[in-house]
Amino acid sequence: MRSADLPQVSEANIDWRKFEGEELTLCWPIHPTFETLKSLCPEFEKLTGIKLRIEEEPESEWSKIVQSNLTSGKKVYDVIACASLFTWGWAPARLLEPLDKYLEDPSLTDTSWYDFGDFPDAVTRICRWPGEPGAPEGEGKLWMIPYMMEASILAYREDVFKRLSLNPPDTWEDLLEVVKAINVRSGELGLRPMILRGARFLIAIGAYPSALAGYGARDLDENLKPLYTSGEFVEASRIYVDIMKNGCPPFQEFSKVSWTDVIDLMAGGGYALTIDCDFFAYTWENPEKSKVSGKLAYALVPKGPKGRGSKIWAWSLAIPSSSKNKEAAWLFIEWATSKQTLLSAALRGNYLPPRRSVLESEEVKEVTSKWGDGTWAEAVEETYSRYAIGSFFTPLPQQMDLINLLSDALWTALKEEAPIEDALKTAEASAEKILREAGLLR
Repeated sequence: MRSADLPQVSEANIDWRKFEGEELTLCWPIHPTFETLKSLCPEFEKLTGIKLRIEEEPESEWSKIVQSNLTSGKKVYDVIACASLFTWGWAPARLLEPLDKYLEDPSLTDTSWYDFGDFPDAVTRICRWPGEPGAPEGEGKLWMIPYMMEASILAYREDVFKRLSLNPPDTWEDLLEVVKAINVRSGELGLRPMILRGARFLIAIGAYPSALAGYGARDLDENLKPLYTSGEFVEASRIYVDIMKNGCPPFQEFSKVSWTDVIDLMAGGGYALTIDCDFFAYTWENPEKSKVSGKLAYALVPKGPKGRGSKIWAWSLAIPSSSKNKEAAWLFIEWATSKQTLLSAALRGNYLPPRRSVLESEEVKEVTSKWGDGTWAEAVEETYSRYAIGSFFTPLPQQMDLINLLSDALWTALKEEAPIEDALKTAEASAEKILREAGLLR
């Protein structure tokens, strides 16, 4: 399928000029994904006659700024970036507008043209939620529409693995042995074994959920009681800590590693492998930005005794309940997440567009099919179709605080201040306190 075969914006049976003259305020974090959308926004203004005012904030501060403005009313946004972790706090506080009625309104949405079923189920699952703490994803109201999607895959230096006669790790135990083997030859190879996210909070939402899922661990039970000291949780955490100790940089350096650092450090050629976002390959496979272009191969995340799984994240677009221009805001979201717009965004760098038709378009496949000699496309397709596990963490407003407790436990073990089982015991007690004070621990 080529771009000419995708429905054009002009083919939608709606009045794009219905809100001509209005102004929308948009807010999203400074992020490569939203740079692609920002570059396309003049097309929306020309199409609709709606003026767009874009506000961008550093990613580390963005959610705090948005939440402060939403709750205080100091500033009103019409469209904001969103993701599942933010939905869990903002939806129960009635800060978000459910989107179902806009999607179903024939005066605003040409459902045949928009084709909501074109979004992969693995992604739309994390966009729906009943809004009740502990309720599962995939049910209830639609709070956001995805603009990009990401899952975890393994990327490794094929040349290094061949030199050391290593196979890509299929299990977490395999991965531990691989990083040990590379570590022994690190000086000779001129690189370190592995880079992962190590910064606070990020350490617990990178590859860690895949390890937990592989061992059959859950974060909370059906009564929202933390399960951090369960056998499965401890076993997964123990091997994850061992992998980080044997493969990743010393703690003082590692504790500062963000997701952008993972991109840059792998691109710089200083590491043999990583487990992180599939879309990072866009940089790694660019010879102008990467020393490892053409040297990487890709594979599924390792499996554990209970299987294999990758969390799914989707930067999405949502409408705050305080917006005075909700219908015009919906037109923007509808346009931004349409097939043609997402194809244009993909060709500008958003190479994980959350639409099957765009991923399968000849223009996108012409680029991505070359990555890792086809192994990237294979790993991505299999991950989303077979091993997607949603957000992994139980949806509730306090989840970011709980994730920070888990990241502190991992840090404690890495610094060898306490064994991981003891650190998790402390985290579990603190999590129970948070949930009890919130009236959620049943």
